[in-house]
Amino acid sequence: MNNTRTNEHAKEYLSKNPVDHSIGLKPNEVNNRIKSGKINNFKEIPSKTILEIIKTNLFTLFNILCFTLAILVLITGQRRNIFFIVAIVCNLFIGIIQEIRAKKTIEKLSLLKQSKTTVLRDGKEVQINKEEIVQDDIVLLKKGLQVPVDVIVVGDETVEVDESLLTGESDYIVKKHGDIIYSGSFIMQGGGKAQSYKIGKDMYINQLGLESKSFEIKKSEIQKAINNIIRTITFFLVPIGIYLFVIQLFFVHQAWDEAILRTVTGVIGMIPEGLVLLTSVAFAVGVVNLGRLNTLTQELSSIETLARVDTLCLDKTGTLTEGDLKVTETIYFNENEAYINTVLATIAKYEKEQNVTSKAIKEKYENSMDWKIKNTILFSSKTKWQAMEFEEEGTWVLGAPDVIIPESEKEIREQANSIAKNGYRVLALLSVGVGVPDDPSGYVRKFC
Repeated sequence: MNNTRTNEHAKEYLSKNPVDHSIGLKPNEVNNRIKSGKINNFKEIPSKTILEIIKTNLFTLFNILCFTLAILVLITGQRRNIFFIVAIVCNLFIGIIQEIRAKKTIEKLSLLKQSKTTVLRDGKEVQINKEEIVQDDIVLLKKGLQVPVDVIVVGDETVEVDESLLTGESDYIVKKHGDIIYSGSFIMQGGGKAQSYKIGKDMYINQLGLESKSFEIKKSEIQKAINNIIRTITFFLVPIGIYLFVIQLFFVHQAWDEAILRTVTGVIGMIPEGLVLLTSVAFAVGVVNLGRLNTLTQELSSIETLARVDTLCLDKTGTLTEGDLKVTETIYFNENEAYINTVLATIAKYEKEQNVTSKAIKEKYENSMDWKIKNTILFSSKTKWQAMEFEEEGTWVLGAPDVIIPESEKEIREQANSIAKNGYRVLALLSVGVGVPDDPSGYVRKFC
């Protein structure tokens, strides 16, 4: 998403839509944009209504045929002979209930959780709802903020952004002047100002939302085959039904109601309602099983589509993974293993930004200590390490082996690279004496 062409377009946008970043929009400019509809009050197009779902499932050739026969039986007054309709009603309810359930779940999907944001207007910081943001508003970026709209960084500050909600990439992305930060991203480090770029339905995250909530019914191969059978049967069923009725009424000399009952009895045996119900039940069981795995199925036939998959293609991020980490193995280069475990547990305990790495360490090592901290350097995706200085235990660095392990330790670096090639995330822990200088790069060079 962060390519050169996109950033060039963003810088071009800033040059054509200049805003004083120290003041922000003035009241008259805000009002003009609201009147022009340049406000972030995007209302999503509702998905299929419940009435539409009922109509779609009810008015099918199979149902029309079966309900017509049921009505003919009711006309005769022989209600006990209408039991065959139970299979049709069950099939109908299975489809309707599943679609309504999927509809309600999809409508709850929301990638933007934060409702309030701070903007600069007429030189004052104002906290507003994200729906009140207008085009070219100056949004104040702060650590922990979920960006409410697509913005362009306008200050000289740099910020580190977590775009994993949008891309699946867990690494922080550095954004500087002229770079776009997409809505739904989180500000992890730094702060500054950004000018709103795309709002409402044009926002990247809303485009993703519309795609995820789109609903297009596609018949599966089994459903197509069953529909072809029913169409063929219907083509012959009408003349056969008329023929049976005429035979019963004029040749066998049955009463009209008895003639109808016998005709329906003969015809209903030709309709594969059991096959239709069995197919729906099998699909429904599959939907329930997928539901236990927190998987949403929009339509029953998706089960068959999934069953026909023989090749699954993934991009380099492997976005279908859960995103959780577990400590698989710890290799010690110090005989005091218990002490090293205590250091790891304590660092994870006092970590201000509890990410998946620190959570994995806390789950593995529980014997943390209440050591007093003198100084801390937070993890940065740019430096790829973090540091924590304790009053009595000195300074410890935790980070990427290729960054913090000295080049003189060739065997250790090669061992770390070998493990990393097998798909593992590798971290190294170093004791580096005392003190944490202001320059992080100098810090690494000094102690490594």
